[in-house]
Amino acid sequence: MKVNSRGEVLGYSFVPGALERIGVWDAQGRFHTYFVQGTPEFPTISNGLTFNDRNTIVITQVSRPVDERNESYLVLKPGVRVKLADLVADMPAEQRRIEAINNHGDMIGASLTTDFTKFAFLLERSGVAPV
Repeated sequence: MKVNSRGEVLGYSFVPGALERIGVWDAQGRFHTYFVQGTPEFPTISNGLTFNDRNTIVITQVSRPVDERNESYLVLKPGVRVKLADLVADMPAEQRRIEAINNHGDMIGASLTTDFTKFAFLLERSGVAPV
C-alpha cells in the first residue's frame, strides 16, 4: 500500500485475473479511477503500483499478457498510460520493478537477471518539467 503526503491511498479495485481499476482513495474514502486495464484494449494485469504527491502512478510487475511481462507504465493523468521503456534509453531488459517515484519524477527500481543476480537502478529525469 502506498500513501502520499495528502493521505491519499493508491491501489486497485479489481476482478481477480481480469478487470483492474487503478486509482486513488481520497481522504473521504472515495475511489478515483486513473486507469483501467484487463480490458481487450489494455489486457495488462499487474501486481505493483507506486505514485508521488502529483499522483503520477507507476504500474509495475506486469504478469500478463506475455509480451508485456517486465514492462512498467507511467499513468501521467487519468486515462493516459505511457510505456516507461519508450522514455528511457538503455532500460534493463531483465525482470524489473519500479519501487518508488519522487515528486520530480526520478524513480528507483530493482532488476533481477536470468541468473538471479539482483541490482538496483536509478532513473533520473533530466531537462523536463517534473511529473
